[in-house]
Amino acid sequence: MNNPPAFFRASEKNNKRMPPFLLCVLGPLQGGQIPLRDQEIVIGRDRDTGIYVGDLLLSRRHCSISNEGSGYKIRDLESLNGVFVNETKVHEHELQHGDKIEIGTSLFYFLTQADSRVTDSTPIQDSVLAKSTTTYRLEESIAGIESRDRGNRNLSALVSINNSLSNLTDLKTFSEKLLDFISEAVPCERAFLIEAQPGSPVVSYSRLKDTELAERGISKSICEQVLFKKMALLASDVGEENSLLRQSVLCVPLLWIGQLGTMIYLDAPSSSGGFTEAHLQVVSAIAALTSPLFCHLQQSEKLQQKNSELEKELLGERRLVGESTAFKKAMTLISKVAPSDSTVLILGESGTGKELAARRIYAASNRADGPFVAINCAAIPEALLESELFGHEKGAFTGALAQRKGKIESAEGGVIFLDEIGELSPALQAKLLRVLQEREVERVGGSRPIPVDIRILAATNQNLEKNVQEGKFRQDLFYRLNVISVKMPALREMEEDILLIAQYFVEHLGKKLRRSVRGITPETKTYLRNYSWPGNIRELENTIERAIVLGVSEWILPEDLPENILESGVIGTSQNANGDLGFQDEILKRKRELVLKAFEESLGSHNEAASKLGVHPNYLYRLVQNLKLQHTIDLLRIRREQAGTDQSK
Repeated sequence: MNNPPAFFRASEKNNKRMPPFLLCVLGPLQGGQIPLRDQEIVIGRDRDTGIYVGDLLLSRRHCSISNEGSGYKIRDLESLNGVFVNETKVHEHELQHGDKIEIGTSLFYFLTQADSRVTDSTPIQDSVLAKSTTTYRLEESIAGIESRDRGNRNLSALVSINNSLSNLTDLKTFSEKLLDFISEAVPCERAFLIEAQPGSPVVSYSRLKDTELAERGISKSICEQVLFKKMALLASDVGEENSLLRQSVLCVPLLWIGQLGTMIYLDAPSSSGGFTEAHLQVVSAIAALTSPLFCHLQQSEKLQQKNSELEKELLGERRLVGESTAFKKAMTLISKVAPSDSTVLILGESGTGKELAARRIYAASNRADGPFVAINCAAIPEALLESELFGHEKGAFTGALAQRKGKIESAEGGVIFLDEIGELSPALQAKLLRVLQEREVERVGGSRPIPVDIRILAATNQNLEKNVQEGKFRQDLFYRLNVISVKMPALREMEEDILLIAQYFVEHLGKKLRRSVRGITPETKTYLRNYSWPGNIRELENTIERAIVLGVSEWILPEDLPENILESGVIGTSQNANGDLGFQDEILKRKRELVLKAFEESLGSHNEAASKLGVHPNYLYRLVQNLKLQHTIDLLRIRREQAGTDQSK
């Protein structure tokens, strides 16, 4: 059971038994005591509800409180902004004496005992910087407009502002338009959105009628009062003690579920009449109406920035890039598996970005604050891999001069990434299986298991199912690893992403190599697009790096590409200004003619054709594949076989 705050907790002897009631300490009904009867009572913005609250942040039928016999329950009636009990969002909750209920901008306490010590809040004073101040709660503004100015232009202005801002998804645009609306509604010289930081307010966005006004200072005292009290404040004659320039200041917090991150700050010369309570009421109403969306956009921007920083920290300057269907399918699966603790097996050819995928899973998981430990099982000799993975005790073998934790232990609370898992020996496969099953590790030379809290991600470019059938990989380990599998697509499966990824490498490697490269020429793009990329993204990265290092132009040209990529280009795809074939295409055309002539003279014999050309047969095989001549050569062989058959007849 929760204890109510001390300011309304009475002594036992003064308590009078009475029906439970709601005490409102914040909101349009502030100070009111609402008795609860046996029947269900609905709270909302609809005037026909049992408890009407003039708050636009409430749904028309927001929540209900009913007597269930054993006690009272509060239920969320599918409201837009939710019901919070003791700062926790609830759908249904059995109320206890002293429970704190937050809905919209209202704060209620559920009480089962009478209280005689409820007091009002202490008013804000600012005797140093202002001759007079007025404080105002945001929720009072909307209630006041609804009750006093219903149907007038103020309410129409609020509706217009809400319609104009509700569809914006960019914080900068939203903030600028918000200040525009406020500047039109209230006669001010300056309008600011200020980050609410104690002692050092930071201006995020501003609207000035004159650029010279930017030099005038902002009252830290007023900002700190608004930050502390979380209430709107109107101060008159603000300024230095001996200064003739006196200002009228209006400062309103942007609150959402009791949290304050930003304030609206307006000022105008006192000589012009300054601000009035009507101005304070209008700005407070605008703040109450726009706070939820503003705070949501602000939090989203901070979260995106944090994710970007975390991803940059984890991946360095490298990141996964793509828009193709195959790429998006893999990324969607990664986003789904990331939040869980399930083991993930990442499949894909060499160079497809399996480790980057593992790091992205880690960055989006609940283990992102823990370590990410990666080990390449194929890069470490088998004799050392066991100690590297599982650690060893002092004296376990020659050279073990001290106890050492293995990589798996080092990943405690985080993620261990086992790359090239298919290279593990049968003995290490058995030990890894125990880690997966029991979540404990035993060091080399050790006698006791050590519990570990880790998530395992593994990757391989091998066909593990085939290896299981051939007895090269344990079937039980395969099933333990293959809880969820993510296949990273080969680059040839993402044809529409080749140029996008190439351009990313141009920008990334250009900065790294300190060379200004504007982009890739259309002719070069044709060669990149038509190459099969057996080395996948890693080969593309190396190709772009080579082109940047060896190139002399601010554009990547065909002659900057390796010969094997040029040989795979499509003949006749580029022409010069005279309509003739380009230089590289002329070379490829001549190569094609020479190869076909050699095969024709040798009647389709590969070795004879290589001998006529004076090249090694293996090189001729690659040349045929790159020039896409295999089909033509097969026809030559068929023709030779038919000719031999006719001669035999």
